[in-house]
Amino acid sequence: MKKNILICHYGEIIKQNNRYYTNSNMITYFQSISKKYHVTIAAPITEIKNYKNRYTSFIDFDCKYFNLRKGNFIYNNISLLFLSFSYYLTYIFLPSKQFILIALLNFKTKIISYIGSDFTETFVYRNYRLKFLIPLIVSFYLIIEKIMVTRSVLTFVTGQKLHDQYKKHNVHKVTPITDLLDLNQNISKDYSSKRFLFCSGKISKQKGIISLIESVKNLSSKIKIDIVGEWPEYEESKNGLINIDYHGYITDKLKRKNFYLNARTLLILSKGEGFPRVIYEGILNRCLILSTKIESIEKNLKGFKIFFIDDRDNIKEVSKKINELYQINENDFKKITDHNLKLLKNLFKDDSGKQFQNLTNKI
Repeated sequence: MKKNILICHYGEIIKQNNRYYTNSNMITYFQSISKKYHVTIAAPITEIKNYKNRYTSFIDFDCKYFNLRKGNFIYNNISLLFLSFSYYLTYIFLPSKQFILIALLNFKTKIISYIGSDFTETFVYRNYRLKFLIPLIVSFYLIIEKIMVTRSVLTFVTGQKLHDQYKKHNVHKVTPITDLLDLNQNISKDYSSKRFLFCSGKISKQKGIISLIESVKNLSSKIKIDIVGEWPEYEESKNGLINIDYHGYITDKLKRKNFYLNARTLLILSKGEGFPRVIYEGILNRCLILSTKIESIEKNLKGFKIFFIDDRDNIKEVSKKINELYQINENDFKKITDHNLKLLKNLFKDDSGKQFQNLTNKI
């Protein structure tokens, strides 16, 4: 007999014509869970009449929905607390302030947690104007986080850095999980391409867009950079960017894949990452990888040929590195990308849906 599971999801869920759309990777995980549990999804749900297909995938399995009101902190926390008491398992996404009450008060239900980013780094970076409060806020949050991970029957993390960070709280119940990768696809690569790709869910200062904009000012006009992702209105203006073509947020897998296939190099200029999973797609599609020194990449991809930037705020260094990769010859390009693709296929023997299901079966 299936048991009840509550998924507390703070990503975007859009409802249109009784269909619920969200990130395709999340749907993969949700589908795996639904094979074993009766699912209820608690999330902020936005009804849009004229949906513009930001997400093309919709949730196509049986489940219930509980709509959390955006911005209503008290309502959301109290609702989740009492709702979760009636469920066998509560599957949640961390870090989020919305789970403070559940972490402290709900000792009845079992909890699976999912940690997709390093809270302390991203919080400090985004809120530097509140730096006089940051030590107290971070210390308080880490106490809550420790309680949550300690209580969890299983904690999924993205990348080796987060695995090492959280396993001390629950050594046998913290495990990395990957994105869905089609490792059997045939790659037809245009090795003559001189284009670079900057691909992210949100194009922001934290992801390094300012460094990229400044660095291309020092580059040849022959070097072109494709930017794929959502550009929030509060970030820097995207008008008049030199050498840069902005394509917006693209969910169509074939369109996204074409950007990887047409790029010689994937650029990762983030700070405060758990593990930037676009790097898997870049390697799978035979791109060179130019990245800031993110600890989780160095740990998780040992043996891979990754080109690193020591300081992404050093514009001269970023420009120099981009120019160096622009000039790599075709023979070296093939050797590097063949090597990385071989290591990637050895690293993942399973897709994320099966992996997720196998892990939850052990609970």
